[in-house]
Amino acid sequence: MGIRKFTKEIIEEELKKRGYFPIEEVKEDMKAKVICTDEDGFKYEVYPLGLIKSNAKPKKISKDNKFSLENIKKTLKEKKSVLT
Repeated sequence: MGIRKFTKEIIEEELKKRGYFPIEEVKEDMKAKVICTDEDGFKYEVYPLGLIKSNAKPKKISKDNKFSLENIKKTLKEKKSVLT
């Protein structure tokens, strides 16, 4: 059995299966960061290898997510619209 080659298309498909949608070009490198959004519009910078191999899920708000501040603002904006 050979080693599976992860093409850009396969990486994109695997990300989408897990609920993450690339907003930049995906590289043929499982260790290259990809900026994605989830179905709610929150942003993440993910490593495809981590998502695909270990099924790890990035956190919307975390010191490790460089989009945390943007995600906090989005959350507050959504909460404010629910309250008004």
